[in-house]
Amino acid sequence: MLEMEKIMQHERKVKKNKLFVAILTKEYRIEGEVYLVPGSRLTDLVNDTTNEHFVPMTNAEIIPLGKNADVTKVDFLAVNKSCITLTYPLDS
Repeated sequence: MLEMEKIMQHERKVKKNKLFVAILTKEYRIEGEVYLVPGSRLTDLVNDTTNEHFVPMTNAEIIPLGKNADVTKVDFLAVNKSCITLTYPLDS
């Protein structure tokens, strides 16, 4: 990659703030990390459907609701925004 291309690619990256959250769907409680643009809120991430229809999460645990099933741990997960019924921060 040319040096100018590397510089331009770096300039497109935006520093984001990590937030530990819970997301509930009809069947699962998902706990993990989401990343917010500085100055934005969790509701901004969930309500913005102009470009992204999924909420990317890292270091997530998927916990089935109402079942005695095992918790699944994943490094990355994309949650469809149309399936989210509730979300809230777990960080204090």
